[in-house]
Amino acid sequence: MRLLHFLPLLSAGLFLSCSGEPASGGNRIALLVGINQYQKAGGGSSWSNLDGSVNDVERAAELLIDRFGFREGDVTVLTDSNATHEGIVRAFHEKLIQPAQQGTEVLFWYSGHGSRLPDVSGVGGSELEGMDSTFIAYDSRDGVDPFDITDDELHSLLAALCRKTSNVTVVTDCCHSGGITRGPAAGKSRSAPPGKSPVAQADLSAFWPDEVPFLEDGDPRRGPLPYVHIAACSSKQTAKEISLRIPGREPISHGAMTWFLVSALEEAQPGTTYRELVRSTALKVAEYFPDQDVQAEGEVDRMFLGADFASPPPGFSAVLQPDGRRVDVEAGHAHFLKRDTLLEIQDLGGKVLGKARATRVFATHAVARVEGGSLKRGAAVPVRVVELERPPGDDPFPLYIGSGPLEDALATAMRRRGKDMVEVLSQPLLGNGYQVEVTPEGSLALLTSGDGVPLWEEDNPAGSDSARGARAAEGMLEFLRTKESRFRSLWSLAAQPGEIPIQGTFCSPSKEWEEKMGLAGAVFEEIKTRGLGGEAPSSGFVVSLAPGEKPVLGMEIGLPSNAEAAHLTVLVASENRDISVAWPAEGNRSNKFEPGENRRVFWRVKLESWDLSRPMRDRYLIIATEEAADFHTLVQKGKLDKTRGGAGVPGVLAQAFSKERTRGGPGVPPERQGFGVMALDLQLRPAQSP
Repeated sequence: MRLLHFLPLLSAGLFLSCSGEPASGGNRIALLVGINQYQKAGGGSSWSNLDGSVNDVERAAELLIDRFGFREGDVTVLTDSNATHEGIVRAFHEKLIQPAQQGTEVLFWYSGHGSRLPDVSGVGGSELEGMDSTFIAYDSRDGVDPFDITDDELHSLLAALCRKTSNVTVVTDCCHSGGITRGPAAGKSRSAPPGKSPVAQADLSAFWPDEVPFLEDGDPRRGPLPYVHIAACSSKQTAKEISLRIPGREPISHGAMTWFLVSALEEAQPGTTYRELVRSTALKVAEYFPDQDVQAEGEVDRMFLGADFASPPPGFSAVLQPDGRRVDVEAGHAHFLKRDTLLEIQDLGGKVLGKARATRVFATHAVARVEGGSLKRGAAVPVRVVELERPPGDDPFPLYIGSGPLEDALATAMRRRGKDMVEVLSQPLLGNGYQVEVTPEGSLALLTSGDGVPLWEEDNPAGSDSARGARAAEGMLEFLRTKESRFRSLWSLAAQPGEIPIQGTFCSPSKEWEEKMGLAGAVFEEIKTRGLGGEAPSSGFVVSLAPGEKPVLGMEIGLPSNAEAAHLTVLVASENRDISVAWPAEGNRSNKFEPGENRRVFWRVKLESWDLSRPMRDRYLIIATEEAADFHTLVQKGKLDKTRGGAGVPGVLAQAFSKERTRGGPGVPPERQGFGVMALDLQLRPAQSP
């Protein structure tokens, strides 16, 4: 079996790139489409306007110009009423196809609603369930007939473009199936119900470019395009929007995939591959929305933009405010920035101006206070900040409670008892943080804001509001301090790969092994979505389970030949907050791997507290350590036992496993410690009834 660095994939967003290395210094052009306000959304329709699509393309445009050498005049942005069906097709032809030459780098980006329409071709098997995937333009749903942009249209335009240049990238942050998100602060999804009427070539005759052949399904001229395709979710999932807190401003929304993809691009080094970009994006999206699988197909090992761009400067972009005492930093928890982090302030030429300490840290932004006197400049000044010292401990959990006598009592108790652990919000953050609900039975319940995953529920809803609020605050804080803190720390290890390289993929046991052991192996299914050419790319792995079933899972794990010998352990952190050691079994010390060695290892599914009313994501962490380490004791006790292999656990890993959230502990940067981490996500789904 070929070993892979595991790559979950993207589906509400597409990311396409035709093969071929871009010519160094070649011109670059882009068309970015973002639609928040639709002509016929809302009102009596069953779908709504969006909040973050325009923010998506504005941020992407700024990135292309500032980071990747696109000229302002070569980046076309269409938003809202300018992004009609005709307007998008004409702009694609005039701004991308016509000016493209051999070696031109081309980017098309769409953020908005996606849907489906009946496939007019009648070619059996060409589309999933006989439906075209579509993108909804501003005027697509006019109240009479759907007029979406179909995947056949986009494929035809891309085919014409790829005949002129082989360096084409497409990003679309939308989805192609209906669905709902859970919880009042779950955020908006970028999907609309399927339309009933197909779109045929004749419907486009008034504006379709004469020199662009329209390639319907079944057309003999239609063949595969050599692109990399990244999609924000599978065809059965929805693409989510996320609400982000910005210092001194109202929360803003973005597509979750776009936000984390652009963040990955901001930090990309020359030579970064599409696989690496998608992997980092997928793992971050899954932390906020476990039921959204980022996906990719095609030549994902190609280098982004042919590596033809400069390395990013160290640190993060920031703005030194006119008073010279406040610095607004464009980085936050998603970048591992923490409260009390010491930062060095530099001008854009690299000259050191002074130091500042982070005082408030949000998901993607932070506020820092200048130390040692004002750096007043008379106006806001763009600067860079570089992390000098990362403090120990953890930042508060953002929590929205709502209003009402019972909720007010809980909020008061939370502020009094958990002021260093919880930040009570005045409004929910869509897809970000935590929220409290009163269940239909009248109990207080703690949920995630992303997908409304239930975490904790009041077991004795009796007594006065004040008494209930106090008890609930104590229970929620205990849960957040222990199980939630450890779960979040372990999931975030996926973004800290360490120094030791690891290889791994899921695998099923052989029939011979099943017969010998008398156990049934899990059947790994590939999550499928449709590419623009009609292909069905792999987008990650899923196992379907019947009630009570506990099949055997397996992985093939190992080290590349250029690595040093290391000890490997497989941990699993489930969405239901259970954490366990999958391999090796307790007491088994035969987990040392030599360079180039690979093994197949197996264990049974553990599913103790999940009713599978919806899929559950397990994050498998393959951890490499230089010395033997007993993770069983660490998982059970939440602390090191140096007499049982605990001495081999690097400090950054031991801190992640700690059962209690603290304000103390080692502050050693992870890159200075000898370990490696590789994350593989797996969805457990209820088996479909025959």
